[in-house]
Amino acid sequence: MDWRKQVSTDLKMNRKIINLRRERKRRKKTALEEEAQMNRVKFGRTRSEKKKDENDQQKSGQFFSGHKLEKNIPQTKSDQEG
Repeated sequence: MDWRKQVSTDLKMNRKIINLRRERKRRKKTALEEEAQMNRVKFGRTRSEKKKDENDQQKSGQFFSGHKLEKNIPQTKSDQEG
């Protein structure tokens, strides 16, 4: 194919007229939507999920605090001397 014919067919295919103001707004809107979606994934948790996690932390804290060993273990004479 002759290069002139190739150029003319390329120009015919790319002759779509767009409003630049609308295009800028559309691109800005899609960028904001993508950012919002990423934030939903990163920070978005429902109230029930937050409450469930809080309850789980309280239960595990109570469980571990109930199974702690005493820190005030009486020392023997050999521990006090050495």
